[in-house]
Amino acid sequence: MVLGTALTSASGYGFTYQSSLSEISMLAPENTARANAGFFIYAYSGFTIPVIATDGLADGIGLVPAKANFSAVQLACLASLALAWRSRLDGLEGAEA
Repeated sequence: MVLGTALTSASGYGFTYQSSLSEISMLAPENTARANAGFFIYAYSGFTIPVIATDGLADGIGLVPAKANFSAVQLACLASLALAWRSRLDGLEGAEA
């Protein structure tokens, strides 16, 4: 089970990175290297900062409450992204009418 999870996770990240880098290269063909560098800064910050913050929080309040807070923040971020995406889609539908 662990091996299957590791392979699924690794392939998911691989495909995500590959498609993201391809999209960035198409959006900035004259500055591909600069755009890719910026992409990796944001990507690694997104992977690193939550882990470090959760570790610091776990040292202060304990592991289970830190995980609960981390999950709550993730759910709040996901909900706000879903609402923003929904409002953007609604705006696009209104523009077509």
